Amino acid sequence: MPNKDYLLPADLSDVKGWNNRSYEATIQAKFSHPKQYEILRLLESGRPEEELYNMKTDPYQLVNLANDASYNTKKWS
Repeated sequence: MPNKDYLLPADLSDVKGWNNRSYEATIQAKFSHPKQYEILRLLESGRPEEELYNMKTDPYQLVNLANDASYNTKKWS
C-alpha cells in the first residue's frame, strides 16, 4: 500500500507526554551517525510500490532490491 501514510514508531516521535527527544537527536546527529539518520529518512519516506529483500543478508529489510536489474530474471521454484 504505497499510498498509505506510515507513522514513525512512537519511540522516535517527540511526544510531549513522553518527552522523548530521539527524533530530534537523530536529525542533529546526521553526520556523526549517518546510518541512523538514513534509516529515519527511510521510515519517513513511506513504502515503495514494489519491494524485494534478501532476507539472508538484509534481515531488517533496509535495502530494497526491486529495481535491481540482476533480479529481473530470477526464477522461482
